[in-house]
Amino acid sequence: MNSTTNEPFLHNRISFRQNAAAAHPLYCTGYIAVPQLDITYFLNSINTFFITGYPRSRSAWLANWLSDDWRICLHDELVNHATLESFADAIQDHPVTGVSDSALALFWKPLMQMFPEAKWLVVMRDRADAEAATIKSLTDDPLPGCGAPEAIHLKDFFDRSQRALVALCEAPNVLTVRFDELDSQIVAENIWRHIVGQGIFPLRRWKMLKALRITQIASKRTVNLPNIRALAATLPHE
Repeated sequence: MNSTTNEPFLHNRISFRQNAAAAHPLYCTGYIAVPQLDITYFLNSINTFFITGYPRSRSAWLANWLSDDWRICLHDELVNHATLESFADAIQDHPVTGVSDSALALFWKPLMQMFPEAKWLVVMRDRADAEAATIKSLTDDPLPGCGAPEAIHLKDFFDRSQRALVALCEAPNVLTVRFDELDSQIVAENIWRHIVGQGIFPLRRWKMLKALRITQIASKRTVNLPNIRALAATLPHE
């Protein structure tokens, strides 16, 4: 993350928290009342991170859970950009610290070069289940110009994703979890430590969001949108 670009944003947020803490000794962070605000914790917790996996792997839920006063995680942001450079600029020029997007797996190598310190979370779902869930989502609730993709394209997308995810799991700064483990508090705490690094795990908020199943429109376009196809076409076949 570009610290120079985001310096005013960080300064404003830190100043707000410092003033709040000075005015209220028992200042509540939203999770727990603490006698003194640890500004160092918030500074250290603002890191770039990426979340990926097959489509229909709760990427929207993870984006919502990992967005709060101090970090913003966008969902399916790649669909808004024609190039990776544009995508990278958007992250650096906006107070964004994370992106959760199944298409990120296809571009993990160049993204690791652009953001070498970024943390990655890979959610591994059974491929057959993910494909079936993707087809069902696109077929049962189609969007204009975004129905179920042709079988050859869907297979190519999942083939590329599978190869990319296997390789990504062996890279540094990557935590891999199973899709069916996402409701586990232990796994959630491991994800929090990996992404945030330290601080209090927001147990109450996690329990409140745990039962939600969030679907966003962008998730239905991941395997269809021309931008993703065009970006993927620039990558060498492995």
